[in-house]
Amino acid sequence: MIAKIFHYGSISLITEPCKSAHIATAKAAKDAGVVLSYDPNLRLPLWPSTENAREGILSIWEIADIIKISEEEISFFTKGEDRYDDAVVCKLSIQTSSCFLLLKVQMVATITPR
Repeated sequence: MIAKIFHYGSISLITEPCKSAHIATAKAAKDAGVVLSYDPNLRLPLWPSTENAREGILSIWEIADIIKISEEEISFFTKGEDRYDDAVVCKLSIQTSSCFLLLKVQMVATITPR
């Protein structure tokens, strides 16, 4: 049986050798035509610094087909911009061709880049 979706997070990007294995696995899955689903799962205390977290998490942003992102993560990746502003969220989608799933307490919104 061949996987159709590979779902991953960012915590394995913090240290080696997990980071290299994570990136190699994601690239191999992408090359095999598998849909990549990414949940950054922001956990700042685990990272050496805030900037290191931002860089590490965004380093594999562009290969994902689907990105599940929370309101807190929108604020983090846009450096504090208004997470409720559609234009702010769309800025994140410009960096990738991914479909975003924005999870809110009461609803789920899907934002697909144009």
